[in-house]
Amino acid sequence: MWITLLGVPGKLKTLLDRLTVARTDNLDNLNASISSRAPGSTALSTAVWDSTKAGRIDQAISTRARAKVQTGWADNPTLSAGTGEDAKFVDITITAVSDIARCSVSFVGGATTALANSGSAMTKSGGTSSWMVTARMINSTTLRLSCVASGVLSIYGRWTVTDYAATS
Repeated sequence: MWITLLGVPGKLKTLLDRLTVARTDNLDNLNASISSRAPGSTALSTAVWDSTKAGRIDQAISTRARAKVQTGWADNPTLSAGTGEDAKFVDITITAVSDIARCSVSFVGGATTALANSGSAMTKSGGTSSWMVTARMINSTTLRLSCVASGVLSIYGRWTVTDYAATS
């Protein structure tokens, strides 16, 4: 046990060497009353902080707005022809979302110039080409999956619509 104590004098000297006048003055403030820290005038008044606001802190999470998620699988649906980014597209009818501006849409999959065969059309065997598919809400009940390539024959993949404005 006494071997452990042999290092104490050196550590105590290091500590004392660090103790400057400014630091000792600050140590004297450690036992000052809490009221000396900030004036009461900076605290929240009852005009700002009331029981209604205090009650919001304790509200159950279940009363908060939450997201509603819809998902589905596009498996080589019949495509329509259009122009621009909608050269080939499919419109999917979903349950109405609250506000399309507060929705997130994602699509994981692709489009090919060959007909999908068990989801393997993304492999470029046989000279097929793969194309990126974009997903967006057209209105509150229509999700559009589209591709800029007019030669696309199939779109397939998982789509997800998350409605952040939903309350149930």
